[in-house]
Amino acid sequence: MFNTAQRVGSSFGIAVVGSVFFRTLGDATGVSQAKAFSDGLQTSMYVNIALLVVCFVLVFRLPKKI
Repeated sequence: MFNTAQRVGSSFGIAVVGSVFFRTLGDATGVSQAKAFSDGLQTSMYVNIALLVVCFVLVFRLPKKI
């Protein structure tokens, strides 16, 4: 069960961060290709950090094992 949850979480994370990256690339008009990729990477890393913070907070919401 743990392995399945871990793989589903990885797939979901890759899909979300990849979508943000390519959406940012699509929005970049009139800038150089290097700047567009830099902006896409920066935005996707911010999303990744935000998701990590959410997961960190949710870990403490798990029921305590007695």
